Amino acid sequence: EAHPFRLTTSPARNFLNSTFSETPVSRAKEGRPELLLHPDDAAALELADGDRVEIGNMRGEVVLHARLFDGIKRGVVIAEGIWPNSAHERGEGIN
Repeated sequence: EAHPFRLTTSPARNFLNSTFSETPVSRAKEGRPELLLHPDDAAALELADGDRVEIGNMRGEVVLHARLFDGIKRGVVIAEGIWPNSAHERGEGIN
């Protein structure tokens, strides 16, 4: 299957809106843009917590870092959004 996961995007916990993505305190709490996925899905893909992950479709790709999270349903991934493009490895984010 070309796209085996359902992608959702939600604001990172400390970014209420894009204004907060520029504050030093919020940025420090968040660390870096991450992709949340179920540990069983990660194991099937041989991914570990913190691994570099490239996701995409016919419209483009983005590089994130895996964060294993058992509070998510298998087959679903969450790319936390509202990060400024400058926070991403390639200078382009998910938003």
